[in-house]
Amino acid sequence: MSLVWQEQPNPRLHELFAKMLGDETESPVWRDYCLQFLSECLKSSSDPEAIKAILARYAQGKDGLAGTAIVNIGLQEGAGRIKPDETFSQQLEAQLTDPEVVTPTKLSILGMIGKRHDVRLLPLVRSYATHTNDSLRRTAMATLGLIGTRDDLPLLQPGLTNRNRAVQMAAKVAMARIKAR
Repeated sequence: MSLVWQEQPNPRLHELFAKMLGDETESPVWRDYCLQFLSECLKSSSDPEAIKAILARYAQGKDGLAGTAIVNIGLQEGAGRIKPDETFSQQLEAQLTDPEVVTPTKLSILGMIGKRHDVRLLPLVRSYATHTNDSLRRTAMATLGLIGTRDDLPLLQPGLTNRNRAVQMAAKVAMARIKAR
């Protein structure tokens, strides 16, 4: 989206993306893109607090937009533009335990826990490392590779023989990372 990455971007461009994001008649895919582009506008916006508030609001949902908002909060946190407080970690924990939160958002949350090195949520990540959903299991194992301990090696071991090669690879890499520490 060249509008976002211009040399001199419009400082009010975020308003356009916020409007389309809020329009439920737009396609879900476009609304997801709008959320991503809105996040990209943060560095050049005339109202960065408005963007942060929108990201925070969408991150609290149960749908796929929540996962996109969570990932973008993480990206902006990594860039030093957003500083989530402890309630963000508590929110992620609540969403991960909520059966109504969609799987793609839970995948984003598990990834965010690893990216943020949120060891407080390690017990919850461990519970997902044995999940019946291979995507959740794989992502939890990858997260354990980032924040787990040697105590997690037995939990990862069954993943090496899982029928799903992606789970096998996640277990293998996670075990190698933990052993290398």
